[in-house]
Amino acid sequence: MEVACGERSRGDGMSKVVDRLYRQRFDDINSLCELYYEHHDSPRYVAKIIADVTSKIEALRNDDNTLRELEESVNNFNNGAMAKLRALNLSLTEREQRIALYSFAGLSNRAICMLVECRAETLPKIKYGIREKIKQSNSSDTEFLISHLSSKKH
Repeated sequence: MEVACGERSRGDGMSKVVDRLYRQRFDDINSLCELYYEHHDSPRYVAKIIADVTSKIEALRNDDNTLRELEESVNNFNNGAMAKLRALNLSLTEREQRIALYSFAGLSNRAICMLVECRAETLPKIKYGIREKIKQSNSSDTEFLISHLSSKKH
């Protein structure tokens, strides 16, 4: 029973950190979507909203400080998942590392697709490739790492 509570606390802590890091940006996007919904009949206004959304997503993709904070949080709340993955020296691309990071942080597949600029059909293939590289490492952390990449969140 104590283990389950401890796991829940780590999960809750991770959720709070992810929420803090990304909430403002998602709130911005949400408000733009609300405006779009209200004014979708005006092509000029729609173009402005799309440009604003695009710039906010780009800023989120390229914020190295937020990525560092997120990785620190994943390591703190998720048993050092990213540190363990990096220690395997799997020659993962930057994109694969981000996909792993976002997966370990509990982001949905749709959010991950948005942040790494891939189609929904492509993400499972990329995750599969990462899992295969982890399996080939024969690490004692293989099951732990793979379980966090196997999430089927929408």
